[in-house]
Amino acid sequence: MTTDLRFRKNLISVADFVKTRDRLFCSGWAGPGEGKTYFCLGFPSPIYMYSFEPEGPLWALRTALHNGLIEPDDVYVDEVIPNALKTGDFPLIRDTEEEHKIYDYFKDAVDYVCRTETQGTIAIDTGTTFNQITQEVEMEEIVKKRKRQGKSEPYKFDFGHANRATKHFIDRLRASSMNLVIVHHAREK
Repeated sequence: MTTDLRFRKNLISVADFVKTRDRLFCSGWAGPGEGKTYFCLGFPSPIYMYSFEPEGPLWALRTALHNGLIEPDDVYVDEVIPNALKTGDFPLIRDTEEEHKIYDYFKDAVDYVCRTETQGTIAIDTGTTFNQITQEVEMEEIVKKRKRQGKSEPYKFDFGHANRATKHFIDRLRASSMNLVIVHHAREK
């Protein structure tokens, strides 16, 4: 294929372009018990909820189901940490190898939904825990390097590596046909 034909093939009409971009993306912060999971339930179903928290969405989902706010097939929950580690439970303490397993599992699980589903919402509960795992996994080599250099902590610019990894993950979700909602734990600062 000549270069000119390749470029021509990549041009799409504005109608097709805007049709594929009509999705919702939202991120919110709140304290424990303030309705983060309920907030996620307001997005278009089916909702693929990736929970990083022990019992995080349990009470909200139980109440919403009991009160008829959602139907059984409106929400699918993946308890990321126990499923990634194949433990059936949340371990009290995790090592770096386990963090790698969780990180890889989550990326593969979300990629699977992005490839196989054409509508709905991906909900991450909570982005705070996902970000902590991403920081640990993506910063592991940098932390070791800084220790070899006699530094007690990474430089501020070192965190750009983990931030780029998170951005690439979010970009993958934004390139899909799925809506995205990420809820986080609020902090005072």
